[in-house]
Amino acid sequence: MLEFDLNKRFGKGDSVFSLEVKAQLPTGKIIGVFGPSGAGKSSLLRLLSGLEKPDRGYLKINDSVWSDTTQRIFLSPQKRSAGYLFQTYSLFPNMTVFQNLAFASEKKTAVPPLEELLTAIQMNDKKNQYPASLSGGEQQRVALARALVQRPTLLLLDEPLAALDETIRHSLQQYILALHQRFQPTTLLVSHDRQELAKLCDLVIEIKDGKITNTGTPDLLFGDTETIDLTADSFRVLTLTHSNEKRIVELVAGQQKIKIALDSSSWPNLKSGDHIKLTDTAFTLLNTKNNS
Repeated sequence: MLEFDLNKRFGKGDSVFSLEVKAQLPTGKIIGVFGPSGAGKSSLLRLLSGLEKPDRGYLKINDSVWSDTTQRIFLSPQKRSAGYLFQTYSLFPNMTVFQNLAFASEKKTAVPPLEELLTAIQMNDKKNQYPASLSGGEQQRVALARALVQRPTLLLLDEPLAALDETIRHSLQQYILALHQRFQPTTLLVSHDRQELAKLCDLVIEIKDGKITNTGTPDLLFGDTETIDLTADSFRVLTLTHSNEKRIVELVAGQQKIKIALDSSSWPNLKSGDHIKLTDTAFTLLNTKNNS
């Protein structure tokens, strides 16, 4: 179990942002982190990695306590079994592919496991090349392998595919799934792409204004994103039902009929007959005129 209850204030004066996040998440899964820009997604990953120190709270994974302010425990990033992959590749330009992986191993990983990683990302034939000679997708594959060199318990992916074109993103998604299946880390993936989260993740947590507001499977939070035609002018609300703090909304557009989950604070006046416009990152209320 990955369990945390963390509080952290960022900034000063009028620009203070408070992150108050609490969750119990299963280990060995890919967990999506979703929410608007500035909600606190990257800050959450920095707290989990140890790059930021919480003002209050605790973090533990399985039987290992990584942070607990009441017990004055705080493991540095180097002492946590965590791999971190940023959107930027951050490879050492003066090192070959193999040297980048070997450096990340801190001399604790023998050559065969490094060769195994190179095979997993299909880069054995380019292990002696330098980053400048690689494509963006190849560099990101190396960066992903480097984050996995020490077989981390926790793998943190901060929008690693956002800067890549659609074809390369699809390829990298397959590598993420394959590497996760092979090495089984608990993975937190930050992404704004609903379809990407639906494809890769077992579970999604949604963050708004520094707090986790929703937790659920992708199909519950987003509906069946693989079949949603986002080019539709609008979706008409058929029914609304309540489940705990969520509202399950059934929508229709042409031949499409889907269900999405909204937190109870979203669109408090939403009712049957309203029309909603869907995008890949947000649902937007078009009007409240009843057309039924």
